[in-house]
Amino acid sequence: MWHKVTWVLESEKDVKEMRELLQICRDSGIYFDTGGSKTEYDWELDWSLEGGTWEDVVAIMRDTKVKWDLHEFKACICSEPWEQDNELCLACFPAKETEHHDED
Repeated sequence: MWHKVTWVLESEKDVKEMRELLQICRDSGIYFDTGGSKTEYDWELDWSLEGGTWEDVVAIMRDTKVKWDLHEFKACICSEPWEQDNELCLACFPAKETEHHDED
């Protein structure tokens, strides 16, 4: 299974906290692909994840007040994630949200 964390960044404070958590991951030897915009940012816990598991990453970020969603994907034979119910790659179908973190 592959996972993706989508951060909802509503302020500069959220951006700063997300970056601090990313640095904690890196200081712990956990590396993965990231990318996004000013309001949304993704941590790709897929084939690029090295030095830990997706559970290790979630444990680091669990107590944050910044909003995030965790998505889970199956990986197909061609190494592209796919939605099992549809048996098509994610280029055609969106991810299934498996966990939501919203501290208000």
